[in-house]
Amino acid sequence: MPSSISSSGKTADKAYASSKVAGAPNYQLVPLLTVGDEIPLLTATFSNTEAPQVDATKKFAFTGIPDGTGVTKVTISGKIYNYVWINHELSASISTDISTTATAEKITGARVSLLVFDENWNAIGGKNLIDKIVDATGTYTLDTSTGTYKNASGVAISSAFSSFSSAYLAESGFVNAAGQEVPIYFVPEKEGDTSCGWVVTPDGTATALDALGSFAKENVVAASQYRAIGSNKTVLFSTEFSEDGELYMWVGEQTIDDPNGFKNGDLYVLKVDGAEFEGEITTEGVEKTATWTLVEKSQVSDKVALSSFVNSTGKSTSFQQLGDFTEDPNSPGTFYFVSTGTKNKKNSQGSEKGTTENPTEADNPYGKLYRFTLDASDPTGQIKNFELLLTGGPNKGVGYGNITIDKSGKILIQENETFFGADQINKENREASVFSFNTTTKAITRLFELNESAAGSVFNNADTKGEWETSGIIEISANAVKGRSSYLFNVQAHTVVNGTDSTTALNGNHAEGGQLVLALPVAYSRNEKNVLSVNDFDDDDDDDDDDDDNDDDKGSKGQTFKFKLKSRAKSQGGVHEYGVCEVDDDEGGIDDDKDDKTPNLKPGQAGYEKAALSRKKVIFSTLADGLGGDGVREVTFEKNSRLVFYEIKNFSKSTQQVVFGSGSSSELTVIDIQQQESFASSFQWSDGSVFESVTTTDAPTKGTNQTNNAALLDLTSFSGSISVNLTLNREAAFNNFASFCVVDDADGTINGNTPGASNFDRQKYISDALSVRRVSIDLTVTNLQTSNISGSLEGGKFFAPFFVANGTLSQGLSGGAAVYFSYGAANADGQSHIVNLGNNMFGCEDLTGSANDFDYNDCVIQAGLS
Repeated sequence: MPSSISSSGKTADKAYASSKVAGAPNYQLVPLLTVGDEIPLLTATFSNTEAPQVDATKKFAFTGIPDGTGVTKVTISGKIYNYVWINHELSASISTDISTTATAEKITGARVSLLVFDENWNAIGGKNLIDKIVDATGTYTLDTSTGTYKNASGVAISSAFSSFSSAYLAESGFVNAAGQEVPIYFVPEKEGDTSCGWVVTPDGTATALDALGSFAKENVVAASQYRAIGSNKTVLFSTEFSEDGELYMWVGEQTIDDPNGFKNGDLYVLKVDGAEFEGEITTEGVEKTATWTLVEKSQVSDKVALSSFVNSTGKSTSFQQLGDFTEDPNSPGTFYFVSTGTKNKKNSQGSEKGTTENPTEADNPYGKLYRFTLDASDPTGQIKNFELLLTGGPNKGVGYGNITIDKSGKILIQENETFFGADQINKENREASVFSFNTTTKAITRLFELNESAAGSVFNNADTKGEWETSGIIEISANAVKGRSSYLFNVQAHTVVNGTDSTTALNGNHAEGGQLVLALPVAYSRNEKNVLSVNDFDDDDDDDDDDDDNDDDKGSKGQTFKFKLKSRAKSQGGVHEYGVCEVDDDEGGIDDDKDDKTPNLKPGQAGYEKAALSRKKVIFSTLADGLGGDGVREVTFEKNSRLVFYEIKNFSKSTQQVVFGSGSSSELTVIDIQQQESFASSFQWSDGSVFESVTTTDAPTKGTNQTNNAALLDLTSFSGSISVNLTLNREAAFNNFASFCVVDDADGTINGNTPGASNFDRQKYISDALSVRRVSIDLTVTNLQTSNISGSLEGGKFFAPFFVANGTLSQGLSGGAAVYFSYGAANADGQSHIVNLGNNMFGCEDLTGSANDFDYNDCVIQAGLS
């Protein structure tokens, strides 16, 4: 039941949609606001310089039939704010409350809401955006007591806004009266042939776009290359929501009085060559030519004359109810649009030839997706690549309504049950869904499905599918998780309505139910055993065609997780090591006998610990006194990997204890947390250690790509000279000397001499490491001090740290002082004396035998690479 939002800043209601669709990538759907929810009232409109202000004593209700959506992200004084524009597809006769707690205030007809959220999408406040209307008849101001817009004489405007549909937010390129660049929200009316397009500015003014003509409009979209800033022309597209629908283009001339080019110009209509009717465009993937037909100015404002002109032979192509329209962010000037489809018979001007109940006889039964590119030199020039990309139908979605294309080239398609769509949705025994279409591979995937039970079973007719729909989907963050974007969309819950003489269901007069939903990609899933599965992802970066090898990070082929230590174990007396082990099933089992069958070792069984740790990836080790920073580490995992976390308490001591965070263990608690447009996890160990992980689309930090757990710098993915800045901290009585040596592989091999091998020659290893393989960077520092030194390392190699305990380089070579490496087998005592503390950060232990306190803080080396 909607009401005030929860303490988390989000609706307390369940998500009205589900991502649990077979074969779909993993998403977390986060419901932000449900119709009827109340949030603090914004006291000012959009600003990119001043933080949003609210009056907490006053409320604003999220009202019904949310349709189009736009988002602008701004940063003010270091804080991120997400401004969201939403239009509501309310008919001209419907009145809705501005606030349930202020029932005397209302608005009649379609509306636009302005909402603002913080960086983690917690609601801050909202307001009704349109306070003033300007059209050819005058200026009108909202009277919230009657819900109408009135002029200075108190006379109401002749008709309220009617059914604002898809809408489009132009974040940039247009200006206000003062010449300042501002976001502009284009909202179309789609109810009847007198419908108008409107421009809504942040100051709360809606101005009529009379030059677009009178027809039912699904959307109005501004071409990115033709706006007030950057061009002397303005290009707008509008799709006609009609069973005899056309695609229109406005080309406006910008003047001093009309810098945005919305008043003076020409209207054109699209004619696909060889196609009077949509049914004549039948073959996917075939490029056709198309032309723009100029509409005479005298016919633009006359709805009858306009319809008659565009429907005359050779002037236009009639589409079966056009839907949304969008521009490709990756290829400005390339556009996509959809038609919803109808029951009209083939080659029919609307329904002039009648309708049919047989989809094979219909001109366009399920909807279609199209693409074209404007002539680069003249927007009115011939189109040479008009193309049918996708035809709706079984398992491909139906009733195409709203679309967007994201920066990875995927088109998100929102369907509805209109005409034949309802029958097909019911045949497939599912609810209305959101589909993803890959324009390169032509693969179509169902991403999200509506959950009509989420608002309560009373509102769900289980025998009838597809009664709800989604709308207004837009991309929020490209590549939020590798290969996947995050999205924002609306749900129109048409069956959720108030009962007779009641406002309980919607917490006020809000027409019908709905919800604003944030879809966040999840890089991994976690089961009740705390076994993590790295989800499949789209690896769009496989083509290593970058000539700059320093930027070509071959080690990034996988999903990269950034771990950050938040707190250390309470009363920690030694070094603790944290990491993950790759396992073979969802129970944490390991197939140790390599028979590729059911894992033979389960958690808790004899031999499991040894087998698991043989597969470990160290995330970091923690020092008791915290020397060496807060611990940040990036680790890359292959898709579909299964992972179990482990902790080794008092690492390297005889009393060390290994605990795993899987199974019935109470040692580890995992909490999922939202961080902006992605999800993170907080790993809380019972001893008080806490670290967080978040996926990152950035290339892993240079030097961190080694395939085993050795403490070393891995520059094998790079070539040329790599700048390095080294910092040495010391907390020890010994005067230690530290440096790096080149090793041949991650196992520490030097000239065929590998630590731990049966023929390992330790003395030769020390000699080679400290002489011919040593880099010319020497690190020394006095006790309790820090030193810094800069230099360079050669790409394409591994660099292993070493140090001479209480001695000089020459003493280390002569045997007069002990030399220690990160490889335990290379040290005289068989112990590792260098551990990973984080990204390219190494802790050193300079004592051996009974004197060894295993604190690894005697010196700490930090390498910064660029």
